[in-house]
Amino acid sequence: LDAALGGALATHVGIVQFRGRTDQVLDIPTLGRLGAARIVLVGVGPKRGFAGARLRQAVAVATRAAGGASSLALVLGEHAEGAAAVRSVGEGVGLGAYTFSRYFTGERAPKRTLGSVTLHRAHGRVGATERRALELGLAVAAGVNLARDAVNEPPNVLTPEALAEAARRVAKDGHLKITVLDEKGIEKAGMKLL
Repeated sequence: LDAALGGALATHVGIVQFRGRTDQVLDIPTLGRLGAARIVLVGVGPKRGFAGARLRQAVAVATRAAGGASSLALVLGEHAEGAAAVRSVGEGVGLGAYTFSRYFTGERAPKRTLGSVTLHRAHGRVGATERRALELGLAVAAGVNLARDAVNEPPNVLTPEALAEAARRVAKDGHLKITVLDEKGIEKAGMKLL
């Protein structure tokens, strides 16, 4: 990337003192010198201990930084190898792309949302095991985002009945067994702090 930008990337990194600290973001326009409109560098902190939660967080930060871009290309380096890392990437993309804008209108309504995300490796290709891990990560993020939606809904929308119906849909889609308790069932179960 630096070569394609005629050395401007490294120069700019030095000028703004980008050090790659955790969650540090550097957003650079390419001024038409690349196929991408922007390059976003996200700091991940020290190499030691970089996996799981830190990788997920870095990908979420990058995804949020991409904002309403039509596409995002993520390049995984040597420290993001294996199915566990790819799952963290899936979780990060899903969590970072989350917005709750259902009630936004006019100027507050998002103009665009992130269109697509492409995952690249610095070395080698993504295999079938990693693809399944990516799908699992995206599914975990979707579950978290469903809970986020429920928390963000006002109580006049997410009534106990509406919450029960949402749980029934999740159970049906996931081929799960579900039991919804009424007030008497809750008392019988000893759920006194509900």
